Amino acid sequence: MRTTYKIMAAVIVLHAISIADIGCSTGDLILSRQTATSWPPLALTRPSLQVHYDTENFRIHFDITGNNAVYESEVDLNPHDGVPDYVNRMGEYLESSRFSYVNVHGFDPPPPDDGLGGNNLYDIYVTEISGLVVPEFPSDHYPGRQAYSSYAFIGRDLRNQHHPDDPLPFLMATCSHEYFHAVQMAYRAFSRDETPWWYELSAVFAEELVFDDLNELYYYLPDYYLKIDKSLYLTGGSHMYGSWVFAQYLYQNHGIEFIRRVFEKLINLDQSLVALSVAFAEGNLNFVVEYAEFMSWNYFTAVNWRPGFFEEGADFPLSVPLARIHDIYPTGMVVNPKAIENLGGAYVVFNDPGIPKSELVIDFNGDDDYPLVVSLGSIPDSGPVTFGIYFVPADQSLTVRIPRFQDLGSVLMTVTWPFQGFTIRDSAEFSYRADVDTNETSIETAESAAVPGIFRLGGNHPNPFNGATCINFEWNSDPENYKFELMDAAGRKIGEAVGKAESGLNRIRWRMADDLACGVYFYKLSIGGFARTGRMLYLK
Repeated sequence: MRTTYKIMAAVIVLHAISIADIGCSTGDLILSRQTATSWPPLALTRPSLQVHYDTENFRIHFDITGNNAVYESEVDLNPHDGVPDYVNRMGEYLESSRFSYVNVHGFDPPPPDDGLGGNNLYDIYVTEISGLVVPEFPSDHYPGRQAYSSYAFIGRDLRNQHHPDDPLPFLMATCSHEYFHAVQMAYRAFSRDETPWWYELSAVFAEELVFDDLNELYYYLPDYYLKIDKSLYLTGGSHMYGSWVFAQYLYQNHGIEFIRRVFEKLINLDQSLVALSVAFAEGNLNFVVEYAEFMSWNYFTAVNWRPGFFEEGADFPLSVPLARIHDIYPTGMVVNPKAIENLGGAYVVFNDPGIPKSELVIDFNGDDDYPLVVSLGSIPDSGPVTFGIYFVPADQSLTVRIPRFQDLGSVLMTVTWPFQGFTIRDSAEFSYRADVDTNETSIETAESAAVPGIFRLGGNHPNPFNGATCINFEWNSDPENYKFELMDAAGRKIGEAVGKAESGLNRIRWRMADDLACGVYFYKLSIGGFARTGRMLYLK
């Protein structure tokens, strides 16, 4: 790796507004462009610092003396090269980030800055600003895009309350987070989102792509989970940082290609939710179903974790709060236990009361004005969780019967308000009642069977498996052709099968080819415009 270290002759005093007083995030900054009279803001123009250090792809500008000196500027041990170790580590973390995003995951690098900063390496300014990317000017490096060249600020001392004696953990997170913001600028620098939710949550998620064992992003989860009833895309502040789990869900189920596709759609679309909706549609995926499943995944974290959900969910510091827990039946009518904002959610748990040969009967009343989605997860004491997802139009009700309640530890009801571009109220409301019937009948009543979009994927059994496995699914609609696709861990399709899904329980038997290596494989089952995905472990 090529490195240079150069002492600059002069130190220029910064402008009257101290950049140390700037407290905005990159997302906040790109939103401010909509009303700015000049760009970049005066307080965030490129500062002149004492020295610089070049890596293969980055030029890091910093001070070694004075109030703005980098952390332990006198420590030069690893390596002994005339550069403070803190700056060496920063260079390593930035190069790791670029290699991950560009070389491994296929994102486009930021456009060059026409030699500003001294050359075309990406410029980093080490100051009191802990982390910020400034889009500077439109670039024609990628024709047909609203791409911007940019530069970044990274803090000179990133010790914090979680690591009061060690700045390196937060330095890793900041380098990976901010450089992903720079990558975003290669697609579109300024969107028309009301909050920069997609830009921030994807940048937090990207930290895991580079430093999987770092887990600094766990600290943001309480800010999202404790307010998960709030809108994903209208809620700013730390809520949008904690919602990185949405990108994690997309990554685990659809690969990094899907997240990259959203940014590719943003090249020509003004809002992130529109880009996301188009990406879902082009992948023959149903946004409403996918989001309902994601919201249900958030329950299966911390002490509630089960295999098949977030890979690191057992290590999350908390799960979502519950609007109600029921142990005694009938429940009576429960009215609006938690109002939810658009793309927010509420959670209710029904525990098995221990009555033999029983079924749980749930009567659900939707909002007068808005559609809702109800996801019901049957959670046995052991074995996989199975889901039914039900679309409830405005001013409609739903009755669902869940058989063999005595064999389940509990049933999770997740209620979400699907995306709507314009709303007349801040929140949607619902009510329900539940009872236990000792005369088991069927899985659903006629009312619920008529609800479109009911598609339950029960996973594959056995799992892990050796040789062959069965994928069980339930299709509660008219007979429809299905396609089953199997992918390896890199996302390459290695096999497929087609058939007809009949109303009720269906099963696909799949035998692995003898020449396939053992390991994790992913599968996708597509029926009538819906798609579900799963993961299987093949052992020999």
